[in-house]
Amino acid sequence: MNKTLTKVSLLAAMLLTLTGLMTAVMTYAGLPDGQRFIDAWLPVWMRAALVIAPLGFALMYLMSKVISIVFPNMAAGKQKILLGASMALLMESMMASVTTLQLHGWGAGFGGYWVSILIAALPVAVAMSLAMTFFIKPRLDRVLSA
Repeated sequence: MNKTLTKVSLLAAMLLTLTGLMTAVMTYAGLPDGQRFIDAWLPVWMRAALVIAPLGFALMYLMSKVISIVFPNMAAGKQKILLGASMALLMESMMASVTTLQLHGWGAGFGGYWVSILIAALPVAVAMSLAMTFFIKPRLDRVLSA
């Protein structure tokens, strides 16, 4: 039971940290004038942590399988880079959508806000995604399989 609790705690901490950081960057980039950061950020973070992140774990698994099928002769390191970059773009696109909807609603300016929020967060997302692909996920897999 103790190992299970440790594994769940580790996953929860990682999920909250990653989603918290990314939604903070996105919220800051798209924060409307006069709105307090914490009031805007907290609902976005909760949606990201409870809906988008679990979906992201499933998408990462599927994307990994698709890349290995579509590019079977590609070197493992290149497959990991492709997976990391693809996941960063996919996840940040979804999170930028949620953030834009939360901050600005579905209106005429949605596209412009969405692009600016995505561009602000994408460099951080790519770095985090590559770190996740090369360093965190392999170690996490070892811990979870123990």
